[in-house]
Amino acid sequence: MARRGAAIVAAALAMFLLATVLVPAGWFPSAAVVATGGGGHGPPASDINPLGDWTARQVVDVQYTSYMHGRGDGDDDDDDDDDDDDDGADAIDGLRLGGDSGQNGITGKSKDWTELFYRMTTDGEWTLYAPPGNPGGRWVGTKVPGSNRVVEGTIPFDSFHTGGEGPYQFATVAVHRKHNREALPDTEKARTSVDYVMSLK
Repeated sequence: MARRGAAIVAAALAMFLLATVLVPAGWFPSAAVVATGGGGHGPPASDINPLGDWTARQVVDVQYTSYMHGRGDGDDDDDDDDDDDDDGADAIDGLRLGGDSGQNGITGKSKDWTELFYRMTTDGEWTLYAPPGNPGGRWVGTKVPGSNRVVEGTIPFDSFHTGGEGPYQFATVAVHRKHNREALPDTEKARTSVDYVMSLK
């Protein structure tokens, strides 16, 4: 009888420790963390606003939206658990430089950015757009009001650095240092033809 009583006390003590020490200490991840691989967030994703069929401008303004925690993940209520090292880079306009260049007020601590890839043929290889002013090819946008990790920005794609006139296909890749990166797609997200003399024809 004494042994049975001791076993009951030990079991009760174990349940008490589990409920008051281990769970609050974070020893057991939530189901969301197990299902998604981290923080209940999905993989980053991005879109490019449609472009015209052609442009006579050398510089194409590529406007994008990036979802750093995935689409529709409801992250508006939780501002990421690594914001304690936020250096304000998320508020930098998308036309400024991102990444590790240390230029235009970016210190290299930005937790997320967007990359732009381009190609001139459907079966060609994607090339990272990394002009001389932003050799890392990392573009930091501006948070959409009311959302912690939805970012919008504009990348000034200068065809002078990419081969000049011709048909261009574009794809963006959203990158979050903690939540991985978006896969580079097989097909373009936007396209246009650059023809400097089109307006003269």
